[in-house]
Amino acid sequence: MVVNRYAMPFAVLTVCLGVALGSPVGIAGRVSIGLLIFSALFNLLSPSILHSTTHQSAFVNLRMAVNLGCNCTIVWLLGAVWTPCWLLLALTPLATAIYGSRTRTLAMACGVSAFVLFRYLMQSTLSPLDLGEQLTYCAFVVLGSLMINEVVNPVPAAAPVKTAVTPDENGKTNPKRLSEPRHVWVV
Repeated sequence: MVVNRYAMPFAVLTVCLGVALGSPVGIAGRVSIGLLIFSALFNLLSPSILHSTTHQSAFVNLRMAVNLGCNCTIVWLLGAVWTPCWLLLALTPLATAIYGSRTRTLAMACGVSAFVLFRYLMQSTLSPLDLGEQLTYCAFVVLGSLMINEVVNPVPAAAPVKTAVTPDENGKTNPKRLSEPRHVWVV
């Protein structure tokens, strides 16, 4: 799968650098590496499981929940010592944007953004600068996911207006509309 090909190496790099350079305290580093290994194995085996199961939709939802749960836990554990690990949270909404509907993408992006803000409120010093940084992360997750979703699932353009050229009473050509333009509303 396309997402595995790019997201997994990014997740491995992010977590390994976070553990190596961030020097997490206590078992946070070991738990993060354990979750990373579990998540990597789960995602490597998922395509074969997905093709062999009759409940594909349920398995896709399970996979999304497992990945999001692992990523949230890793960000909770490493976020204070390795700021870039927040990017792990963007992976699930971005994957949803590729495979899911606009509504599902927006819901996932808003859910992840809520977690980003919750984590900030629970673990931070609550400065305006830090809040602005967190809001920027949230905007990236929501708008980036919606942009990818729209690129993957483009909204059809309005149909061109058909016209016919007819002469008027003076012999000049006068284009007339044959049909009203159709408008596509994006929700």
